[in-house]
Amino acid sequence: MDDPRIVLAIFIFSFVLIFSEVVHRAVAAWFGSTLILLYGHISGIFDTHGNSLEHTMLEWIEFEVIGLLGFCITRKIPALLMLLII
Repeated sequence: MDDPRIVLAIFIFSFVLIFSEVVHRAVAAWFGSTLILLYGHISGIFDTHGNSLEHTMLEWIEFEVIGLLGFCITRKIPALLMLLII
């Protein structure tokens, strides 16, 4: 049941919602991400190795990148330079 075409269809659907401006882009992005998470949970893609799903998802987050982006935004470093740093 883990068909990548379903994930691609959800991704494209989210972008269509964003570009058509039927709903706010933040709402469309949250809706798409929720659909992806629901599909992943239903299809059993998330193998948690005995941990809770929340603990496993926190391991996927790269906090160094989030910190670097936050630093660049607060210091008003130009976006082009920020892309070169990453």
